[in-house]
Amino acid sequence: MNNYKKKSIKVVVFIIAIIMAAASMTSCVKPPVPSVQPSPSHSPLPTTTESETQTQKPTSTATPEPSQSSEPTATPTAVPTATPVPTATPAPTATPAPTVTPTAVPTATPSPTPIPTATPAPTQTATPAPSSTPAAFGISDAYASGPKEITVQFSAAVQAGAVLVLKISGQDVSGTSLSWAADRRSVKIFKTTAYSAGDYTVSISDSSKSFRIDAEKLSQINITVEHLFAANNQDLKVTFSNQYGMAIPLTSYTNFTLSAMCSSKASVTLGISKTSAGFILSGAQGLAANDVVRLFIVENTTGTSITKEVTISESPRVASFTFGQLQLASGNSNVLVNSSGHYLTVNAKDQYNQAYTILPADIGLNKPVILTSSDTQIIDANKITVTSGKLYFPAGSIGSKEGTVTLTAVGQGISSSIQINVSSPAVITTLNITGTEGTLFINEWTALSAAAKDQYGNAIALDTLDGSKLMMLTTNTQVITNSNIRFNTANKKIEVKGIAAGTATIHISYNNIAQGSLDIQVLAAAVPTYITDVSIPVYYQKNSSVNLTAAVVKIADQYEKEIALTLSHSIVVTSSNISGAKFTEGTITGAGYTMNAPSASGMYMLTFTLKNGTSVVSTYDITLVVVDDDKIVDYKIQAIPVMYGGAADTTTDTGHWKPIIVTGQLATGQSVNLAYTGTLPSGIDQITCTNESGINNFVLEDVAGVRTLKAQNVTGTMTTAVKIWKTGQELYSLNVTASGAVPALTTLASTQTSVTKGLSAGAFQINQYIDVKDQYGVSIPLSSIPGGLTYMSTKSSVASVNSSGIVTPITVGTCEIRIYFSGSDRTLVINLTIN
Repeated sequence: MNNYKKKSIKVVVFIIAIIMAAASMTSCVKPPVPSVQPSPSHSPLPTTTESETQTQKPTSTATPEPSQSSEPTATPTAVPTATPVPTATPAPTATPAPTVTPTAVPTATPSPTPIPTATPAPTQTATPAPSSTPAAFGISDAYASGPKEITVQFSAAVQAGAVLVLKISGQDVSGTSLSWAADRRSVKIFKTTAYSAGDYTVSISDSSKSFRIDAEKLSQINITVEHLFAANNQDLKVTFSNQYGMAIPLTSYTNFTLSAMCSSKASVTLGISKTSAGFILSGAQGLAANDVVRLFIVENTTGTSITKEVTISESPRVASFTFGQLQLASGNSNVLVNSSGHYLTVNAKDQYNQAYTILPADIGLNKPVILTSSDTQIIDANKITVTSGKLYFPAGSIGSKEGTVTLTAVGQGISSSIQINVSSPAVITTLNITGTEGTLFINEWTALSAAAKDQYGNAIALDTLDGSKLMMLTTNTQVITNSNIRFNTANKKIEVKGIAAGTATIHISYNNIAQGSLDIQVLAAAVPTYITDVSIPVYYQKNSSVNLTAAVVKIADQYEKEIALTLSHSIVVTSSNISGAKFTEGTITGAGYTMNAPSASGMYMLTFTLKNGTSVVSTYDITLVVVDDDKIVDYKIQAIPVMYGGAADTTTDTGHWKPIIVTGQLATGQSVNLAYTGTLPSGIDQITCTNESGINNFVLEDVAGVRTLKAQNVTGTMTTAVKIWKTGQELYSLNVTASGAVPALTTLASTQTSVTKGLSAGAFQINQYIDVKDQYGVSIPLSSIPGGLTYMSTKSSVASVNSSGIVTPITVGTCEIRIYFSGSDRTLVINLTIN
C-alpha cells in the first residue's frame, strides 16, 4: 500500500510538471509564481513558498511524536500532502519565479522529505547533555550596595579558601571584612568608613569584575509629617536618603531652596527654615482646618527636590489620659504632709493617637479632664496645676493629714485613677548601740557605734537626732558620769567621755524610751612608755662620732603601739666609763645631739632613759665597742646607687650629690664607725674619682665637712671609679654610675601606713608621712610635684583635711586620708586613728 502511495505521488508530480512546461511554452510571458519546477538535482532544504508551507504542515505535525517509527513510510500524513497538489494549478496567475523553480521539486516529492523530519528522537536525546555539564565559575555581578558595603555575586559557589581581592585604580583596598552567604554564591565586603568614589575591580580565582562607585549623595527627600495644624513652628519631619535608600543626616547638606504657600489664603505668609531640630514650618497659625499647604524643598547642589501638599488638620486635643509615675521633690523619699514640689507624669494622646502634652487649659473644672480626690484633707485636687506637661503639687495642695488618697481623672472617654500615700516626716524612734568606734581614753570624747530607725521601721541617719532627748545612766559615775553623753552636731555622732580609767555599764535612752545598754572600758591616755629599739653603729674607732636624734629611737605606748615623743617626754643618754673615758652624754628631744666616742678602747654601756618631765618612765641599755686603729684591717666605701648627673653645673645640691661614706672593717667582718680628720677618715690620705671622657663629668668636693661626689653634664650613662688611698696604696675602689635622665616621680609611699593621733593633740600635717622619691632614690619636694596634690578624708566626721594637708581631728574613730597626685594619676592612702 505504501509503495502504491509513493508511485501515485510521483505520477501526480510528473503530470503537474508536464502541464506547467506546456503552459510556459504556449505563452510569451513567464508563468506567475509556479509552485514547482523540475530540477536536475534535488535539494533537501525546504523553500519558503506558499505551496511548500502547505506541504510541510502535515509532516511537521507528525514528527514530534518520539514513539513513531523512524521509517518515513510509516507516516500517515504523507497521503494528505498529495491532496493540495491540484490547488497548485492556479499558480500560473502569479508572478513567475524561475529562480525558485529548482527548489520546488523536493517539495512536491514528499517521500524523501519526511525521512529527516520523522527522526526527532536523536535530537531530543542529545538535548539534556549540555545541562549536565557544570556551569563555568565566574563573577556575575559586583556593585556598591551601600556607602560602606559592596556586594559580589558568583555564577557558582566559591570554594573555601579562595582569595578575594578588591582594588581601586589598581591599588589594594585595605580595612575590609567579608560576610559570605550560606551558599557561598555571594559575599558582602564591608568597611568601617565609606568607600571612596572611583573605579574598582574585584577578583577571585581567574575571574574579575570591574565596577564604579560614586560618592554618597542625596537621592531622595521625604516629608513624613502626618498632620499639620494651625500653629506656628511645626517640624515637617524631613528625612534624607542616599542612592542606596539609606538614611543620611540632615546636616549633610546646607544649601536649600525652601517655600510654603496656601493658595486659598495667599495673604498668610508661610515659611520653611532649616534648623538643628529639622525643617520647621512657620506662619501656619494664620490658617484653619482643611486649608491645603503646598510644601517645596530643593537641595541646590544635587537638584533633589520634593513637593508635597498637606491639609491642615483640626487642632489636637486630649483624647486619652492615664496617670504615670510620681516624681518626688528633691531630697524626698516619699510624699510628706504639707510638702510640695512633687510632679505626677501623665500619658496622654490626641484624637490622632499621637502623644499629647497636656496644657493648663486641659485640666480643671469645666475642662476636658477633671481631677477629683477621695480625701481633700490629704490632697486637694483642685489645687493641682499643670507644668511642663505634668501635674504639679504646689504649696497647699497636700494637707496635714496622713493617709492614702485616690486621685481620679475623668472626661469624655477618659477614666484613670492613682493612689498616693502621704505620711509624716520620718523621725528617730529607736537606736541600736553596739559599741564604741574606737578606744575610749580618759577625757576624750569617743563616738558610739549606733544605728537609728524611724517610726516606719526604716533605717534613718542620725542627722535629725535631738540631743536634748538623749540621756544616759551609768553604773560607775567615777569612770563615766551621767552627763558625759552628747550628740555631736559636727560629725553627727553620739559620743561619751570617761573621766577615769575603769569599767562602767551605761544605759542610754532617747525620747524617754530605753535604747539599750553597753559595757565600756575607759583607758588612760596613750603616752610614751618604753623604748623598743635604738639604731646606731655598734663598733667605733676612737674619737669617731654619730648623730643621736629622735629618729634613731623607737618608742611604744602602754598599749604596745608605736608613739612619738610628746612635748613633756625626753630621752637622756648616759655612758659607762673606762678610766674616766666615755661616750658623750646628752638629751634627745627632737634634733638630738652629736655623740663622740671616747679615746680609750673597750666596751661601754649606754643607757637611754625615757623620762616624763623629771620622772623616769623606762630605760634601754645597749653595748658599744671602741676599737684600736690596728684592729681595722680594711676599708670600704658605702655603695652608691645610680645617681643623677644631667645637671649643667654642681653649684646647687638638689639632693643628688653623694657623700663618700667610708667604713672600717674588723677581721671578723663587722663595720666600724670611723673618726674623721677634716673631710677624710683617719688613716685615709686621698679619695679620688676618674673621668674616662677627659671631661670633668665627675668631681669630688668638700660639702659641710664631708667629701662629696658630684656629677654634671652627663648624657646617657657614665661611670666613675671612686678610690680611697693610704700611703700611696689603693685600698678600695667603687664604681659609680650617673645618668642624664631627668628625675621623675617613681616611688610613692607612706613612712607610716597607719597613724594614730589623740583627739586632744590637735591639728597636724599629713605631709610628714608622705615619702616621694625619684628614680635615684632622692626625695622630691611636694611643692615641686607636677599637677600638685589633692587631699581627701573618707570620713570627715572623724577628721577633716584642708588643701594644704593639715588634718584636724574631730572625734574618736578611724578614717583614711587620701592624697591624689594628679600629675601621675596615683593615690596614696594613710590609715588614721583618732583616739
